[in-house]
Amino acid sequence: MFEAHVVENRATTVAYLTMVGSYDQIASGFIALYSWIEECGHAAVGSPHATFLTDPVLVAEDEARWELWTEIYAVSYVPGTMDQSGCGIKIVPQRTLATTVHEGPVDSIETTHESLGIWVVERGFRIVGPPEEMYLTDAMDVSPEQIRTQVGIPVRCV
Repeated sequence: MFEAHVVENRATTVAYLTMVGSYDQIASGFIALYSWIEECGHAAVGSPHATFLTDPVLVAEDEARWELWTEIYAVSYVPGTMDQSGCGIKIVPQRTLATTVHEGPVDSIETTHESLGIWVVERGFRIVGPPEEMYLTDAMDVSPEQIRTQVGIPVRCV
């Protein structure tokens, strides 16, 4: 049975890395991002996220744009800046998300994205931003069937 909810997320300070190309780079991208966070003396305090800035149905995989981020405790920073590594710090504004949890391998997550999109439209919400994923389990620590990913879509009441 499909279950979804609408939640309010507070504004959050995050470290981020903008990526281009195949989603197969997610693991290596997070390694780079978390290394950068540590090198800068910051502390990751939240679950890792991905935001998909281009629609994989409309854009070729090698042109896909997406962003990895995680909430941080920053000792000092200038919001909105990015360094030569491609990493930076910014504020993700408060937003309303329709969410559901995908349980299982990531190669089957597209169905969950589609189901959530249908749920959003059927309830009269308007999509106001790119879809997100929050990784609730570390795929390296559990079997593919035990992976849990929160899928979210920014929405507004119509």
